[in-house]
Amino acid sequence: IIKVSGGYYTIGGDSDGKSRSAQVICPRGSYCENGIQKTCPQGRYGNTEGLTTIECSGWCPPAHYCPQNTSDPIPCPLNKYATGASYECYTCPGSDTDIDLPCQYDRKCCFQAV
Repeated sequence: IIKVSGGYYTIGGDSDGKSRSAQVICPRGSYCENGIQKTCPQGRYGNTEGLTTIECSGWCPPAHYCPQNTSDPIPCPLNKYATGASYECYTCPGSDTDIDLPCQYDRKCCFQAV
């Protein structure tokens, strides 16, 4: 019996799933605990291989969004904003049309739009 290394998940082995024959490094956008691969949760990202905790690489930064399994934070479209740890970008309240935001990291940007 060989213990799986941290940041790796197991593959192969018997069809009953009780034994495994190899380990593979955890890919970007996920983390591995006890030989099991799990996706980084929404609001977080995993930009390196071999992550070992649910924290992944960290919280999604402002002006970006990170849905589940994100490897690199995704910039918000020019007419939307996101505060930190967001899994989606938001439209300014009361806005039916696209507006040119002067910034994208906070709701205050909506009220600075020209």
